[in-house]
Amino acid sequence: FSATVDDSVAIDAVDGAHAFTLVAGDVTLGAMGSEETLGNITVTSDDISLAGASSGGEQYYDGNVVLTGASYVATAWTVTGTTRLTTDVTINTSSADGNILFEGTIDGTTDSAENLTLNAGAGAVTHVSAGQIIRLGDVSVTSGDYDSSSGTTNLSNLTVTGSNISVGSHTVNATGTVSLAGSNVVGSINARDVSVSAGETATMNIAATNGVTMTAKKVGTSTITADSVSVTADEDVDIDVTGKSVNVTASNNVNASVTSDSTATVKGNNITGTIKAPSADIDAQGGAEVDVEVEDLTISAKENSTVTGRVQNV
Repeated sequence: FSATVDDSVAIDAVDGAHAFTLVAGDVTLGAMGSEETLGNITVTSDDISLAGASSGGEQYYDGNVVLTGASYVATAWTVTGTTRLTTDVTINTSSADGNILFEGTIDGTTDSAENLTLNAGAGAVTHVSAGQIIRLGDVSVTSGDYDSSSGTTNLSNLTVTGSNISVGSHTVNATGTVSLAGSNVVGSINARDVSVSAGETATMNIAATNGVTMTAKKVGTSTITADSVSVTADEDVDIDVTGKSVNVTASNNVNASVTSDSTATVKGNNITGTIKAPSADIDAQGGAEVDVEVEDLTISAKENSTVTGRVQNV
């Protein structure tokens, strides 16, 4: 099926294992491929309303889209304009590891109410700003690479499982929890709780009201502010941490600036940096060169270590 229409078009339903191409004014589509999966779907219009679509090929929407249906299955998915969710939405391209691309902003209809699930398998998921006008609810992503670095994302909770994950410097703002698990993870997060797991390198700027847990092979230059902070690396850590309870552990080198309202524990092979806390525990299997301002200090380090600053009890 292929048609070009000057006026607006409304179609209740379309089925059949064939391509569907439509160029028109405003387009309103009912269930697409709900009885028999379509082929490629291509729609070009200023405003497109979709009530769900299942295709054995790509879905390409050139225009602003309103998603009124819950499920969209394709081998790849692209929207060139803005996207608005009126209900919980799942987009699945995992059968072909197809990419999911939103070139425009994504918004909900009711604040924090509409959830979005994106499953690209090993394909890439890319979007710009989300929740700028109406905050999204819970967003869950399964992908290869995930990139939201071009804009700010406002939502309730975010879970991303992927390969290279970039939330960029424009910040993910979550009222709840952000959980990122991938190979390389980079970006800025403002949330209640944050969990980051990186098989290779994590480089983050995080502000959390409750807790932050970060595990990685290597922690690149990062800044964390939270009530409770736990950072663990198989190799090196380079970090600036402010929190109530802080624990930084690395198998190799630790370069850390730690400010704690309660306890600070820093463990590694070679430790450098500064520690300000009522109570601090420094465990350097190699050497330490640390400036401290603490009341109680426990330290284990080799003889060539240097600790400067102010200590009440050692």
